[in-house]
Amino acid sequence: MRDELHRRISFRAFKKYLNDELPVQNFKISELGDNGYVPSLPSSYIYILRLDEERHLEFSVRAIPNSNDRKKILYIGGTKKGDRCNLLIGHCRNFCGYYFETGLALNDDGTSGRHPVASCLTTSLLSRGFTIKDCQLDILPPGDDYHEREFLIGYQELFHHLPPWNAVRGGVLGYHQVADTNQKDDTGAG
Repeated sequence: MRDELHRRISFRAFKKYLNDELPVQNFKISELGDNGYVPSLPSSYIYILRLDEERHLEFSVRAIPNSNDRKKILYIGGTKKGDRCNLLIGHCRNFCGYYFETGLALNDDGTSGRHPVASCLTTSLLSRGFTIKDCQLDILPPGDDYHEREFLIGYQELFHHLPPWNAVRGGVLGYHQVADTNQKDDTGAG
């Protein structure tokens, strides 16, 4: 955040989104079909991945978003050029497909997706029946004074942390990196 004015602009823009005061295109991933993607994307946009509450979701899956967030936001992203939201869908479909074939999530062996959301799809989550089809995407144009970063600042100002899948997670791999470093330090080798 640059300064107090930037904080206020960010908070105001995010509140406008929450209050449905901004132009938003909504796409339910389940309605895109098995191989469908979001059509006709603008060159620059903000995209917001949310749980689709019309889908049957196990209680622990419903607990992922902030309980005070009525939109059930999982991830806020953006691009100034490119096809990031369709990359998200494709990589998540690949991770889900691998799970349905093998019973394990790709990230359990240290594989990460090119899109960070795919890396959040753990065996535990997928074993509860979750797929990317349980989500929806909101696509909206950036404003003159806001884009993805300002929405993240606004979310954090309102809920005091980032959306769950925007947070950096090391998981078991992160634990091993810390444990291995500590072990080297304890032996005098580090």
